[in-house]
Amino acid sequence: DRFNELLEAYAPADLYRRALAIMITPVVLLQLLLAGVLVTRYLDNVANVLGRSLADETALLVRLYEQSDKSPAAEGVIQNYAQETLHMGFAMQQSAALPVEKAAPVLAVIDQRLNSFLALSLTKPFTVLARNGGGDVVIHVKVADDKIMVLTVDSNRAQAVVTPLLLLFMALATVVFLALSVVFLRNQVQPI
Repeated sequence: DRFNELLEAYAPADLYRRALAIMITPVVLLQLLLAGVLVTRYLDNVANVLGRSLADETALLVRLYEQSDKSPAAEGVIQNYAQETLHMGFAMQQSAALPVEKAAPVLAVIDQRLNSFLALSLTKPFTVLARNGGGDVVIHVKVADDKIMVLTVDSNRAQAVVTPLLLLFMALATVVFLALSVVFLRNQVQPI
């Protein structure tokens, strides 16, 4: 009884508005479900693949350095692999200490994910500086007591950047389809 009274009090009175409510409610709920579950899972998977790939590429360069004779010529070969094949900035620095990590609050999840993948792939100490002014991710790996390998990659290699565009596309598609549905429904639903 109470549910029926509540429904009668708040439900639209005319047929056209009821038909709109019947049509719009499932579409909005479906869009929320898609945005909340499927898109989040997809972006999480993409971020995992990107982070794992970047960690594996970093580990490859460190292993190449460990297996080399550590001469300037060997460093040049590794630098060529990093820049030409992996599209990473590469430098070797003379330093005994790694730089201190700066946590970026917006990118904390990405930093944690990349750090966990690097910890699985590397046996050497490392730090990740998520932003270097220009939107780069900078990875420092201590390859010797007095040498640090510095790898720089674009932030797009560590995170999915399509999130706002994908959500905007979904919202615009929903609005367009709902507007078309309302136009067609207006001509079809008339009081008897």
